[in-house]
Amino acid sequence: MKEKTLHVVSSACYRWTLKQAFYGMGIEDEVIYLPVDFSCNYIPKDFSDAELMLAVMSIGTDLLTLHDKEKILSELKTFVTTDYSSYDKVYVWHGGSANDLLLLYLMSILTDDNLYHIDITSCAEFMKKQNSWPYVDMGCVCPDDIKTFSMLSLAKKVMGTEKTEYIGQWNRWKASTKPYRFSSAETGIIEEYPADFMDDTIIKYAKEGRVLGALMAKVFQEYYNLFISTSIILKRIRELYWEHKLDFTVSIREK
Repeated sequence: MKEKTLHVVSSACYRWTLKQAFYGMGIEDEVIYLPVDFSCNYIPKDFSDAELMLAVMSIGTDLLTLHDKEKILSELKTFVTTDYSSYDKVYVWHGGSANDLLLLYLMSILTDDNLYHIDITSCAEFMKKQNSWPYVDMGCVCPDDIKTFSMLSLAKKVMGTEKTEYIGQWNRWKASTKPYRFSSAETGIIEEYPADFMDDTIIKYAKEGRVLGALMAKVFQEYYNLFISTSIILKRIRELYWEHKLDFTVSIREK
């Protein structure tokens, strides 16, 4: 009987990357993704409907319709209630970003003894390709990389003290009281940050009259050593804009 294998990633974009790579390699394994980014949204204290709803509602009100949130809630509920024991192997693909690592910690809670992880930062040849980039997460991987660098061979089983550590990390971060969790490119350690930690930087550059793209680029450069995606920066800019805390004339949309 063919082995039943599942691959798990932290975003829909990364799922597309794996699916494209697997298609070219003749692999038909199932690939799923975590529908909520826990590096910048509420982490549920448990998997009750109420807690899952809090996670989805924390995503933001101006970018998603009620229908969108209902869909994400359904996807998140399916994700945490799936019977992962039905798979022979569950692979979590990750780099060093908080979003990737929090997925690994969550899967340590949801699985038994069939959990494996593929740490792309352990691939020496791939890392040489990334030598000008301060951090590496799954967003750095293209479909060709997976075959070229034999990334499936990086898989290692999560067991014993390692699994206990990951479970402890999930329990730690689900008690987080601050909205942002980012890992350092220098240390690889996740730290939490308050909602307003980058507000002064955003406002400073916004006063220079920059268009949105240039503003985001400057803020990104300011926090170059953290795993902060441009989507998180955009989310905070929009929050400040709609809260009337940004006093600048440039449209929130790119010109």
